[in-house]
Amino acid sequence: MPHRITERPPESQERSIITFEVKHDWASYFFIFALTAGAFFALGALGGYLGKLLSAPHPERMKYATWVLVLAISVHFTISFFYHDKIRRSLARMDAGAGVVQEIWVKNPIALAVGFADTHDPAIVMDIGGGKLLYIFGQWIYDPGIYGAELANMNEDPVEDRVNGMPDPFGFPASEFTLVRMRHRGRALSLKVNGPYLAPEARDTPFTRFVELNDTELLDGDLENAVEILSRENHRRSVKIADSHQYRSTV
Repeated sequence: MPHRITERPPESQERSIITFEVKHDWASYFFIFALTAGAFFALGALGGYLGKLLSAPHPERMKYATWVLVLAISVHFTISFFYHDKIRRSLARMDAGAGVVQEIWVKNPIALAVGFADTHDPAIVMDIGGGKLLYIFGQWIYDPGIYGAELANMNEDPVEDRVNGMPDPFGFPASEFTLVRMRHRGRALSLKVNGPYLAPEARDTPFTRFVELNDTELLDGDLENAVEILSRENHRRSVKIADSHQYRSTV
């Protein structure tokens, strides 16, 4: 399971992605606002209707209670998203400042699926040798552009027995590939497949979503303890974010 990790200056398209990652994710903020506004009016109306239907002494109070609940949930998710977006931009600034991208060449890895079985966000961890684990996660795995493939060249229907659903020579995981990524941010910039498709191992492994990990992660460890290693790192980052929240709330 040999691998090689090198760094090089980013190409023009890669530099554009890094620059984009440094910016605020205004689209997501707008989505949160639109979702809150829709829930505010729709659920508020529903609360008022239920208050009247149940002949409550003050039916309008159910509407007000619903509004408070919607706003409380919205504030919670907005604050959480703000901190995650801030971390994302901070890591991206580190990549922009370093002025390099990371290339990870891998041959004959051992792959293990560790994501939710019933979602469209595959999560795979690979033993790439030398005591290193490569974790990849997210819908970007389905993106033909990541592999340098054109949509027009893809089959209309995905290949059902492959993680990324793509035909040869783009099936992934693969027995040999080169991943180009932002070293700190962890965003995948490209993934060149050089070998045949390699199906992830099927083990009795609990399916877990590691919400604090990036799209790609390079960690120390072995595949037998992969889930524990990923869980521990995910928990460490969760605690770090929570401590940051607590610190800011006291100053």
